[in-house]
Amino acid sequence: MAGASRQLTPGLAGPVLIELATKVSETIRAHQLMDKEDRVLVALSGGADSTALALILNHAGYEIVLGHVDHGMRPDSEQDFGLCSSFAERLEVPISYERLDPAPGTEEEARDARYEALEQMAESNGCAGIAVGHTFDDQAETVLMRKRRGGLALGMPYRRGRVVRPILGLKRAETEAVCREAGVQYLTDPTNAEDRYTRNRVRKELTHVDEETIKGLVEEGARNFERVAGTAALVESFLAEHVRETETMRVVNRPSLLELEPSLRRQVMRALLGEFGAQGTRQLFEDIESKAVATGVELNFAPGLSIWTEGDDLVVGELPQKAVLPDLEIPAGQAVLSEPWGLSITADYLPAPSSFGQDPLTEYVQLPRTDSNLTLRQWGPGDSFHPLGAPGRKKLHDFFIDERVPRRKRDRVPIITSKDGIVWVVGLRIDEKFKVADRSAPTLRLRAAWLSAPLL
Repeated sequence: MAGASRQLTPGLAGPVLIELATKVSETIRAHQLMDKEDRVLVALSGGADSTALALILNHAGYEIVLGHVDHGMRPDSEQDFGLCSSFAERLEVPISYERLDPAPGTEEEARDARYEALEQMAESNGCAGIAVGHTFDDQAETVLMRKRRGGLALGMPYRRGRVVRPILGLKRAETEAVCREAGVQYLTDPTNAEDRYTRNRVRKELTHVDEETIKGLVEEGARNFERVAGTAALVESFLAEHVRETETMRVVNRPSLLELEPSLRRQVMRALLGEFGAQGTRQLFEDIESKAVATGVELNFAPGLSIWTEGDDLVVGELPQKAVLPDLEIPAGQAVLSEPWGLSITADYLPAPSSFGQDPLTEYVQLPRTDSNLTLRQWGPGDSFHPLGAPGRKKLHDFFIDERVPRRKRDRVPIITSKDGIVWVVGLRIDEKFKVADRSAPTLRLRAAWLSAPLL
């Protein structure tokens, strides 16, 4: 059975349309939904709400294009377009049409496919916005449905992206009155009577409650939406101020994150995960809170994506691939250049200076000339040394943590070694046993220079 239509007496725009067009124009201005210069796509199902929306916007002077999406979920649903097309002719406005193929299997799939089709129609018609016909009654139904599901009873916003809801303040009785006054047909979807759909059951339930109850639901939804919108603004502000972005990761200042209330901290992490297409489970967010944020334990939240800490930073994104760089022999008295490392190293024997400068890329060490064969290499998991000035030996892994060297950069920290172990962690520290203790003994000056931007 096709959508049932009501044949109404033709008539010109009357006081109902004029009054509601004024009311909707005020709503549009108050919520900054669209400009008079904008072309707007009106999502036209053929029902009273979307038909009234088109009548109102057209009367208010907006340039509209109608867009009808046939879900293909009824055998004769194509007939609905005939009525919509006739309506477009009467308004003398263009109409776009798309039939979904294959037909969606669920209401949720139908909604997603419908909005995708409307977005494409808007693009092809040069429309700045997409106006949909949700009303005050739809708002009450939505809030009650969300309450029944145990979630936050949020109302629908007047705007989401370029989708706008100009008649969200009108009641369904008002949209039907506009259609009657204008003398246009509108469709009544036969599936609206089927109790297998949650919204239909809620709609029937609300026909038996008073106006104050319905108004209360809408006001509750509006309050909750404002609260959520306020939280979203705080999250956006935090991300802008405390998050650094690269193509593969987001770097968050962890002390700043810990200053947030736990609920807001969770929303920040939800937003960060969302940037990588991940939603996260309740357990994941609990683990992030108790492990990654608090203690720095690495967590994997999706294939190839992780959360880990680097000093005061919490990093979300792709774990860096280990850089594989060649070992390089460093003969005394020569300058050695390595393009893979992006580095040049010079080792020269000369008299010990009377004082040592502060250049982190120049160090003086004492090595017998017979032990002057040095090697530049990457660090390894078992590496340890005695950092100059420290009380004893330390694993290089722990030293990197203390020096706040990001994990993603550690593979590119040059390590210069002799046969007796690590001599210099370039740019950071020499080993205690190679310090200049005897100014009369052979002293080796090591100088490094980055060929491009410095690593640390």
